[in-house]
Amino acid sequence: MGASYNLDEISNFYSAGTSLFNTSGDSFFSLKLNLNSSIGEDGFPGEVNISVKYKLTSDHHLIIDFHGTTTKSTPINMTNHAYFNLAGDVCIYM
Repeated sequence: MGASYNLDEISNFYSAGTSLFNTSGDSFFSLKLNLNSSIGEDGFPGEVNISVKYKLTSDHHLIIDFHGTTTKSTPINMTNHAYFNLAGDVCIYM
């Protein structure tokens, strides 16, 4: 049977959404965000390294590429919840 880990009781998830990422980009049309967490951060075992790359292609497609590695078996479920206001309206109603 596997080991049990007590996750952060307040967030109960990996808090990448509230962390500061390192940034890089290979062109004006792309941005890569990188985050490295230490062993035990938020209660997860091992070190977690994640990155997400946003790229706008010449045919106006947005590509979002997620990548993650860990030093120990760790569940990772990365997703995107960004909202883009393509109409340019000041007010956004959801």
